[in-house]
Amino acid sequence: MPTRDVDSGLVGLLLTCKTGTLQTTGPRRGQRGDVAKEFVLYLDTTDENDSWLSQVNLNRCGDPAACTQLSQSKNPDFVKTNKMSHINGRVYGNLEGLEVSQGETVAFYLFSVNRGITSVQFSGQVLKVNNHIVDSIILFPATFVTAIITPPYVGNWLIATRNVDTFLAGQQAYLRVKEAFPWRGVSRRRRHADHYSPALSDPELTGLSAFYERHVHHPIRVPWTRKYYIAVEKYTWDYAPSGQDLFNGGPLTRPGSLAAPYFTQGTQRIGGRYIKARYVEYTDSTFKVLKSRDDSTEHLGMLGPVIMAEAGETVEIRLKNMADRTLLLLSSRRALLQGE
Repeated sequence: MPTRDVDSGLVGLLLTCKTGTLQTTGPRRGQRGDVAKEFVLYLDTTDENDSWLSQVNLNRCGDPAACTQLSQSKNPDFVKTNKMSHINGRVYGNLEGLEVSQGETVAFYLFSVNRGITSVQFSGQVLKVNNHIVDSIILFPATFVTAIITPPYVGNWLIATRNVDTFLAGQQAYLRVKEAFPWRGVSRRRRHADHYSPALSDPELTGLSAFYERHVHHPIRVPWTRKYYIAVEKYTWDYAPSGQDLFNGGPLTRPGSLAAPYFTQGTQRIGGRYIKARYVEYTDSTFKVLKSRDDSTEHLGMLGPVIMAEAGETVEIRLKNMADRTLLLLSSRRALLQGE
């Protein structure tokens, strides 16, 4: 596992779904039809000391020479303040986009990559994991868990690690449950038009879709190729853009607070903003038009685009490396390509 690539920010998720899971029509085309919303949560400790961009970030210190010396000598206090325990790259409740309605059934996809065992609790919620009812989830490095929940009560509900060290370091987010409204059901089967090329013409596809819906117990396989255009780019990432500790209250730089060592920028501290690399999705192979994020993907934070496909389909990824060094795109433990 190229941990330095991961610590630099290159993390994304490929979801392979059972045949017939993804919708083919409607406003949620390309997503699951048996849930109202889907969220991806990446819980990890990113070691900015080990990033390929660490020297770039050391130069952002108030005194770059002093910070470089502390880094090279592996000063324990300095090293600790550059290890960010986060959820999707946000800390102390700053993750945006986790909003659902009371009574909606939603899916959470949780994973970790680099370090240690992570225990995650969803306050006030009952989770269904592998047909078991639980209130917390244990994640091992390089593992993935799907959890289904139906929030019964309105409010802001804490999602946080139960590991004391990473909890105090800010590995917290909030699930915001708003008042229920009559939910309109959508078609059971859908696919995302931006990410596939059907082997049939549109009239043929329309006829097949109608036949497919009449014979849902005997689905017909259609040879799809889902295409993604992904670039690697450098950018500035803020682990807590609000500047506030939304869990404990008060500014992140308040002297004596738990967050202050991570977010106070000075002669011997970088602060909470780092130069990182990330996967960015474009609309086509020209890599000129960014694919914008909407309300359903706002919560992804520093994560790259979620690649979704059903079993038996082909996923074609065109990767363009716009960073200043060679970087990899990996699927599990196998390198797919190095980019253009």
